[in-house]
Amino acid sequence: MDIKTIRRGGADPLVTLIPWYEASDFARLRELADQDGGMPGSYQQWRTQIDRATQTLLAHGKVVQFVTIRPDDYCAWLAQTGRSNTRAARARYFLHLAARNGANIAVIRGGGTSVPQKHASP
Repeated sequence: MDIKTIRRGGADPLVTLIPWYEASDFARLRELADQDGGMPGSYQQWRTQIDRATQTLLAHGKVVQFVTIRPDDYCAWLAQTGRSNTRAARARYFLHLAARNGANIAVIRGGGTSVPQKHASP
């Protein structure tokens, strides 16, 4: 799970970005990531990890943004940018989506411990 935190200088993190995978996309995304590992074996395992991480961040008052990753869009982006499918490319795409769709990404502010059942997709 790649969770990115945006920081401004030495200040506390402004936003913690979390990749979001729909259950219907998970197998394809896992297949894309399998060349260098890093994804849990099942959607339920991934979801459990994300739920725990999100709950911990929210409990500590952090702001969380979910960034929905779609495999077909990612593959199109690879072709458009001439990149190979690597861990670094996936991280760059994740940040690209976050920057491009910032206004359309679900934002959850800390203070509570609930994880949304569904969030807005970019």
